[in-house]
Amino acid sequence: WTANDPVAGVYSKNYSSSYNYPKLEDGIFMREATNTSCTHGNYTRPYIAGGTKNYYKPTSGTPSNHTFEEIRFVGINLVNHNYVIVSGFKIIKARYGVRGYDLQTDTQKPNSHITITGNEFFNCQLGVGLGSLGGNATGNSISYNYFDYIQASIELWSLGGCDAGTTVGSNDSMDIAHNNISHCSQIYTPSGPASYDWQAANLISGGNEDKEGIGTQDLTNSSIHHNTITGTCRGIFLFTCRGKDTHSNSIYNNYISTTRVPLIMYPDTGTPGANSQYNNNIFYNVFVGGANDGYYSAIVVKNTNVSSPVRNKIYNNTCHSTINGITVISGDYFAIMNNIFYGMSNYPVVQYASGSNIIYDYNLYSTPANGFYTKATGAKNWLGWQALGKDVHSPIPANPLFTNAAGGVYTITSSSPARDAGLYVGITRDLSDGLVPVGSAPDIGAYEYGNASGSSTTTPPTTTTVTDATTTTTTPSTRTTNVTPPG
Repeated sequence: WTANDPVAGVYSKNYSSSYNYPKLEDGIFMREATNTSCTHGNYTRPYIAGGTKNYYKPTSGTPSNHTFEEIRFVGINLVNHNYVIVSGFKIIKARYGVRGYDLQTDTQKPNSHITITGNEFFNCQLGVGLGSLGGNATGNSISYNYFDYIQASIELWSLGGCDAGTTVGSNDSMDIAHNNISHCSQIYTPSGPASYDWQAANLISGGNEDKEGIGTQDLTNSSIHHNTITGTCRGIFLFTCRGKDTHSNSIYNNYISTTRVPLIMYPDTGTPGANSQYNNNIFYNVFVGGANDGYYSAIVVKNTNVSSPVRNKIYNNTCHSTINGITVISGDYFAIMNNIFYGMSNYPVVQYASGSNIIYDYNLYSTPANGFYTKATGAKNWLGWQALGKDVHSPIPANPLFTNAAGGVYTITSSSPARDAGLYVGITRDLSDGLVPVGSAPDIGAYEYGNASGSSTTTPPTTTTVTDATTTTTTPSTRTTNVTPPG
């Protein structure tokens, strides 16, 4: 190292082959600076500074007092591989834990029939990344893994840039389940998360586009369920590349607590993104953005109108958000029903779409601070919102009376206004795998109050079936259901 170059306390060294790799000091990823003086960080790479030098400002003393590292390696390389089981590994301080794609080329085979289960990933830039570059990928399973202090824990790519003209496939028939993702996108230190996250530690490839627990491109006929995600990342991000589609997926029974959007469905221009269902999820976030930004919501959805659309169904979720509840950016074919939206300081609903075919009903909102916002009408109070034909069967906004919202326990109490206030939409199990309904009608939200083991005699409520363009209503008779819940 050359001392005091370019300023006192900063050291430089030629690393001509080292450009895009984040750096560690004593096993901790350092904050990257934007200049050679390392004014707001502890290292700068040639990509940022120009030339071939790395610049390093030790947190104390000189470089000889520390272990200086950079990460380059791939734990398990699955590029051009299929029919592989990866199980029982612990991968630490890798740039990629398991990688199945190379974004620099499209001359590769898609990953199919890969099973990744029972592994631990710690302090890595990417946990698991599989790809459909060069063709369609199918039949992959990522389950029962533990991810801790990872920038992007699970990624299913079809193409890095989506617009680059590379052969783009789809990710079909995937199952992502029972994964525990903690400290998502946070930086590990022995005393807990650092004050900065991966975006600050890796300015080149650590940007917002990769800060997510589970990220997919062009996902079809797949399931994402029973995952827990906590940290400072986006929770589940379903993206669609231009000209492709994301459809027929089931996203259910996930618990997500992050400082960014827990659920995003975001097709690119010209893609439909329809016929998926999102149900019985917990979405909790404490945002770090501006209160008037409509994207700061528990759920953000978008689709493009198509000639014969099939609705995306957003049913029985519990959303605890500090700014907005749900944002509909574009598209017209959503059914938003039986959800709890709680704690918003801004709007429970932000709708930029025209929205003439969007169904809002049987939802429970805590008292909205600023009303309900649509681009076409501006903010409306509760009565004004209902006058637009929205939430006409929903209870009056009120506190849902959770068991312990401050402690993250979102079961409802016996006096909750959500109890027996929902509509039967075909969901027969709640987030705890209990029976639905219990009582005269389903409860609103992810949990059903008073689930009994064994048998439950109920009179199901009037059932509404939402199809492409019609609504069918039937009234079933009393039934007795005998079920032995899984132990």
